[in-house]
Amino acid sequence: MKVSIEQAVVKVNECMSSVFTKEDVLNLLQSIEMKKENLVTKEMLVEFVKEYITTQVEQLDARDFFDLSSAEFELNGNEITLENVDVDTRDFTRNILGDIDEAVDTFLNYDL
Repeated sequence: MKVSIEQAVVKVNECMSSVFTKEDVLNLLQSIEMKKENLVTKEMLVEFVKEYITTQVEQLDARDFFDLSSAEFELNGNEITLENVDVDTRDFTRNILGDIDEAVDTFLNYDL
């Protein structure tokens, strides 16, 4: 019968003897069941990153990456043309990566 690490610790603590043979230790180690559901695969991580970035990009507004104060316009008769506007990559990056630490914590605590 397989046991969890916590159950194995309890067994050792409840044991009368404080001396364990090699066979005792091997039997205990072989009886420990490893939780495979906590393993993160490359595919799972890639999917998480894709979903996270997609969600962050979908929540962006033009003000999040365009420096509107840098906009340059040209007036040609009754037509106004936007000639140039700077992209604020620092703010854009901050908005995309802003909550990644919290998102990774959530991901790693999922019951996979």
